[in-house]
Amino acid sequence: MGRAIAVGRGEALVMPERCVAFLALEDGTAYFLFWAGADDGAHVLAAVLAIPETAWKRRRDTFTMTGTQLALIDSAQAGKGRPKVVGKLAPGRYTIDTTTGYDGRIRVGERLHDVEAGGLRLRPQR
Repeated sequence: MGRAIAVGRGEALVMPERCVAFLALEDGTAYFLFWAGADDGAHVLAAVLAIPETAWKRRRDTFTMTGTQLALIDSAQAGKGRPKVVGKLAPGRYTIDTTTGYDGRIRVGERLHDVEAGGLRLRPQR
């Protein structure tokens, strides 16, 4: 699940499935979120942030960010159209962590929501 590959003079992340949301935290950590069942992205975000640290698996490879803009390219598009810029990330080397996910209930306000979610996490190497 999720790995870095060389592309030209840079690197790209290969996602295991379609990424539905991207979140960058102030500490430089970034999350790519995936879900199989949820009402909306806020529920997925709550689920992924609730995943215990022990559920994250560190990959052996790392990812090097050379620019500042992250873009998603759908492999089904075969190079057609422009990549969708999803966010910004500071240049540098990142550790890649993945999780197969969260399967449970998340409380948002007064309601409980059933959520199946997973993610790929980039953590800056310091």
